[in-house]
Amino acid sequence: KVSKVIFDVARDVERSNSQIVFLPEDFKKKEGFKLSVRRAAELGLYRQSYCGCEFSKQAREKREKMKITLASGSPRRAKILEQYGVDFEIVKTDAPEVSYPHDPERTVRENALAKGQVVLNTEAQGHREGAGVLSADTIVWFDGKIYGKPKDLDEAKAYLRELSGNVHTVFTGVAYNGEVKVVKSDVKFRELSDAMIDEYVARVKPTDRAGAYDIDESGDLIVESYTGS
Repeated sequence: KVSKVIFDVARDVERSNSQIVFLPEDFKKKEGFKLSVRRAAELGLYRQSYCGCEFSKQAREKREKMKITLASGSPRRAKILEQYGVDFEIVKTDAPEVSYPHDPERTVRENALAKGQVVLNTEAQGHREGAGVLSADTIVWFDGKIYGKPKDLDEAKAYLRELSGNVHTVFTGVAYNGEVKVVKSDVKFRELSDAMIDEYVARVKPTDRAGAYDIDESGDLIVESYTGS
């Protein structure tokens, strides 16, 4: 989910002639890919090959020059940028977070912006001149309640019990240089027994994840289905 948002943000930034279009492998089979390819071709960043789709030399050179400051300590978000070959530095911020249970979209929007603004408004150590500032915030929302990162394993297990068998919504806000986008997905959990919860918690570090889980890490143990971005 986060990778798609970063892709969208990077694509929009490129259209303003400041960065590069991303066309990661996992988006090639999804709706909208042909439109993205067409736009990239118009910009001279893409060409068709016999073996499928690939970046032009110009695209690769632009991506190599792309510099980003990631205003987040999230290992997963850093991993996403590494996978796409982005040159980035991590700057952790202490921006205070807000929580509006009645308005989860506003919650992630304001939190994502606040994290990035700390870097944009100060000479943060590690932030390179000319680098774009990328920040994000993710929450799980269910039955009028916001689930952030649990404070300990007991709270993590309690979160998973409450979400068991139900459909919840994951909201992610991603900000780039003061511009923000919000996407959401609906996720249905399996009926989770205590044994299943214990097994999942043993495999994953739930205190680092909103809602105490990560769909990309052993998510098949607890997730039945999902729809959305």
